[in-house]
Amino acid sequence: MKVTYAGTSTYSCAAREDSCTLQADQGSFSLVGKESRYAGIHFFLKDTIFKVAEPLAAKDAGDLSTVIIKPGMIIREFANIKEVSSIKGNCYAAMFDRESIIPLYLDPRHPYDLGEFDRYFSVEEKPGSLKVLYEKRGKDVFQMHILIRHHGAFKAAGMWVEKKYPADKKRDSPPFSRYVYYLGDIACQKVELSAGLTLGSAVPLTIPKLSFSFPLKQVDDQRDALGLQAASSLKGLILNNSLYAGLPWFFQSWARDSLISLRGLVLCGERESARRIMMDLISTLQPDGRVPNRVPATTLGNADAIGWLCLRIEQHKDIFARKDLAIIKKALITAEQNLVQRYGEDGLIKNYPLETWMDTRYMDDVRGGLRIEIQALYGAMLRLLFSLTNDPLYQKKIKQLKRKVKESFVAGSLLCDGAGDRTQRPNLFIAYYVFPDLFSKAEWAGFFDKAIESLWLPWGGLATIEKSHKYFSPIHTGQSDVSYHRGDSWFWVNNLTAVCLARIDHERYREYIKKILEASANEMLCQGALGHAAEVSSAKEMTSDGCVCQAWSAAMLLELLDEPSL
Repeated sequence: MKVTYAGTSTYSCAAREDSCTLQADQGSFSLVGKESRYAGIHFFLKDTIFKVAEPLAAKDAGDLSTVIIKPGMIIREFANIKEVSSIKGNCYAAMFDRESIIPLYLDPRHPYDLGEFDRYFSVEEKPGSLKVLYEKRGKDVFQMHILIRHHGAFKAAGMWVEKKYPADKKRDSPPFSRYVYYLGDIACQKVELSAGLTLGSAVPLTIPKLSFSFPLKQVDDQRDALGLQAASSLKGLILNNSLYAGLPWFFQSWARDSLISLRGLVLCGERESARRIMMDLISTLQPDGRVPNRVPATTLGNADAIGWLCLRIEQHKDIFARKDLAIIKKALITAEQNLVQRYGEDGLIKNYPLETWMDTRYMDDVRGGLRIEIQALYGAMLRLLFSLTNDPLYQKKIKQLKRKVKESFVAGSLLCDGAGDRTQRPNLFIAYYVFPDLFSKAEWAGFFDKAIESLWLPWGGLATIEKSHKYFSPIHTGQSDVSYHRGDSWFWVNNLTAVCLARIDHERYREYIKKILEASANEMLCQGALGHAAEVSSAKEMTSDGCVCQAWSAAMLLELLDEPSL
């Protein structure tokens, strides 16, 4: 299958046959080509995301041969038909190059609501349009109004049919099938579908404009296409003053994910979105000196987001007004005191199990205690506070921190993942990224060499635990947590690692950097959700797994592309 990325010019490459397409706008998204219960049309309605329908597709289209991704829309060319589609707010539109039969399968629900009972539909048909009322009765009562415009002929079906989801079975993520409502078939050349929780709000705010045309100028600049797609993917996850962590199932605002992604937002021009995210998090500082893990809330603690917040504020001070900086200064002085009081341990900062970005449990692997990147993130907090206050107390604390880290984390030529834990994991690269002053360049290079020796994957990534470890899992285990932080290679970490290697010694690590960039480019442009960066890969071979569109994967790729030495 061929995929073409069309901006002011075009870039084409061969894509895997099992690739899919995803479009996102203002919290809404469509996922097509992946046989999953998360596929289909989803709208952000009144502060919540809802699935509305299964993917719209023409009957007897034939095999898919070409995908063309252009700003705001996607063209798919099949053996027998050509289709262009787009999503804008609460409206999805699709157009075909000739009249086609379009089956309509409706499944209005919150994506996590898997109940199949107490679902009722009523339909009002008029020439060229359908007005559908969906009612969920019983436990989680709600109504949804669905408007469908088609200017064609409608043939009603009005029956429940089973849809099978082999992609979910592959992930071992039940249920593997679900009954959806087969509304009927429309014979038309264009269809528009919108929805709302009231009839008035179901009227589309914006109707997408569709066109089969795109620039014909062909270029071979993969890097340009990569940067444009990474920026487009990241921007598509912005919702008001927040950022989705990923799609199709991480449609929440996770503090850690947002902050790791934040420099990428700035690089693609979203300075005001970045400022609002940081100021909102400052306003949510908790009595223990941390920020909440997620909106909506979760019971899981978050040890690292406060440090990431401080790093990003320091990097982007220029986007804040003077009054913003005054608020930040006052809030962080108190936060640092509270953090030390609650989590301080002899000049270092501890965390409880599952509170770092490696937040899954398998056997006794929970990463509690003193962890290397948490110390570095505390160092970033102290560095920012000194720059805001000029108080020598923070310099004194930095000096103490550096001494304590050397005492507790260095074991010969190794930089340990935790105090007393010599396991090699890629978290030392995060530590360098956020607080390189912990060690000299020569010391870092030595630590990097040992870590690469234990973690490097020949296809161009790093495992999340040393390959000789008893918990190392070479194959992605889907919804199970076994491989998640014990083998799987994370694209955001790989891209961050390449940034670190370039800053330490580009020539020394040239081949590693090249392989990482090639793998990230191949995954984004040729696999998974085309034009989006996935969450993880198996360690054994490069795959596009986990969430198909992950904010921090795209954001860190933008940072890597922005590195001056590359």
